[in-house]
Amino acid sequence: MSFVTVAKHLRNSLRQRRQDLGFSQSELDDIIGNGTGLVAKWEKGFRNPSSFSLYSWAKALNCDIVLVPRPETEADVDRRNRPRPSRRTRNR
Repeated sequence: MSFVTVAKHLRNSLRQRRQDLGFSQSELDDIIGNGTGLVAKWEKGFRNPSSFSLYSWAKALNCDIVLVPRPETEADVDRRNRPRPSRRTRNR
């Protein structure tokens, strides 16, 4: 899944949650402490929130953002088991 796809899904989920709770975009701006119109720009994809803003956005909607590990693929195992280059040490 690409970053664009993930970001769009996240924006749509947070927009739907805001609407389910009955908040307007400007009300959510006030709750989060944003400047006017920032939630609208996030939801439309015109701006990307910082990680702290994303946390604040989810918290204001009583949500958690959770990372769910994907099942490991053969490529992941190969990458993990690949020999790592040795570090060079500087002469002192």
